Amino acid sequence: VERVTWDDAAARWRVATRDDVYSANVVVVATGALSEPRLPDLPGRDRFHGPVFHSARWDSTLSFKNKRVAVLGTGASAVQFVPAIQPSVSRLTIFQRTPAWVIPRDDRAYAEGTRALFRRFPMAQRALRATLNARHEILGVGFRHPQIMKLLSGIAERHLRRCVPDPELRARLTPSFVPGCKRILISDDYLPALTRDNVELVSGAASSLTPTGVVGADGVERPADVVILGTGFQVSDFPFA
Repeated sequence: VERVTWDDAAARWRVATRDDVYSANVVVVATGALSEPRLPDLPGRDRFHGPVFHSARWDSTLSFKNKRVAVLGTGASAVQFVPAIQPSVSRLTIFQRTPAWVIPRDDRAYAEGTRALFRRFPMAQRALRATLNARHEILGVGFRHPQIMKLLSGIAERHLRRCVPDPELRARLTPSFVPGCKRILISDDYLPALTRDNVELVSGAASSLTPTGVVGADGVERPADVVILGTGFQVSDFPFA
């Protein structure tokens, strides 16, 4: 699609593509919002000696084995790829602008006895699915009545204490806002990954790149061979429009 215009005389939309023009009463734009990366305007980015890429433009040809990797961002993308690459890198430096509430995914394999129960009583599986769905949909009530979110923050705090024994690191991972002000993250393995010996969490956003590393808000340069931008997407400036 190259152009969508409203024909006032015909009271119809004209949708122009590379090959043809279509006419419609209704146009549904279903191109997605989380597709166009938001790239930070970092001084020195063009001088960095190694690969720099957004998580949504993943370089699948790159091996992270024994690499020093810097991650910019700790949102919904980072909680997915950080645990995946942490075991193979030599050093993982994560720049966190703002901590986020992380609740457990509770992802696990079902025991054979449970699977047998589901096969014999399909309603049991449907009931479980409905429960899991309701657990997430109920958050909508909390968004309208923030005091209810104290229940969620309690779950997240217990998850944090269970995964992160170090009180200093735990304090830097504890948000100062009510759950829901930023996207709530769901992960079992992200917080444990931050406790590994080859991981450093840096409080504050990165301020610039050098040819050999990333400079944090504290003015300290951390060396890096690869920089991954987990900096989100252009959501408010809809790319299609």
